[in-house]
Amino acid sequence: MLEEHRPSVGILGSGPNVMAARDWPEHPFDKLVVINNAWQVRPDWDDLVFPYDFPPERQPTNLKPRQRLIGEAEFVPVQNQYGGFVYAGATMAFTTAYWVLGHYNPREIVFLGCDMSYPKTSKTHFYGTGTADPLREDITLISLEAKAARLYALALAKGCEISNLSKETSRLIAPRRSLSEPRPKPGGAALVVPDCLRESFCDFYEDHAGDDDERSLRAISWSYDPDPTDSTHRTDFAFLLRESGGVRAVHDRHVFGMFSQSEWVEIWSQKGFAVSPIARPLPEEYAQSAYTDTMFLCRRA
Repeated sequence: MLEEHRPSVGILGSGPNVMAARDWPEHPFDKLVVINNAWQVRPDWDDLVFPYDFPPERQPTNLKPRQRLIGEAEFVPVQNQYGGFVYAGATMAFTTAYWVLGHYNPREIVFLGCDMSYPKTSKTHFYGTGTADPLREDITLISLEAKAARLYALALAKGCEISNLSKETSRLIAPRRSLSEPRPKPGGAALVVPDCLRESFCDFYEDHAGDDDERSLRAISWSYDPDPTDSTHRTDFAFLLRESGGVRAVHDRHVFGMFSQSEWVEIWSQKGFAVSPIARPLPEEYAQSAYTDTMFLCRRA
């Protein structure tokens, strides 16, 4: 599709800051897609995307000729093309974005009201206090930032730029901009997610176990840094493998690269990328380990 025929698409969620869209004289997008209750913010939307449990009494009743209701029959097949809910992320912000990406093949997607941040002391939604998506506690959604970065990378691969109009705390990893700024042109991007950083590394170990009908495994891994002056660390694995009535022991050693945050920034900056360190929440069991909660979004300038 020619660039000039690829639409610009705005996506409105139900975050408190979505009310800024009500003040627009007219929306600046070729298509305006709204999620759940956000259809109430402006009357000139094109598509309303909602899950099966969105109450019928909250849905609009008098649709204009161009307006459509997009349910699971429409968005699930499209999201499956991008890995399904496990990989794409089971929140309506991601679901809607993947549907837009697959259905419209847009040149840009611009978010507002999709920060996926739920403060405990103030409004969580433009209409008051609501709840996060019910699958938010699923293990596949431990890092909303990682899911957002995945969406961003896949969009860039299709020549679609993603940006976020929000000025608030956001778990949506995307460049911030205002409507007065020109649309950025898509460029290359890389998401760098190191296991460890030099400044936060410490020795740690983990135990592992697995069983099936005929085999069993018990293992321990021990990560340590024998030489703090170089750029590597080691992990030694000790395995006990039970199979066919016998047990054998196996030792394996892996050598991993390890750099400081400043080194990661310098390396990618030298390659012409603008580097943004981003926090990624770690599972509680890794809070006191050597795993870092920092990843790097690298965008080609």
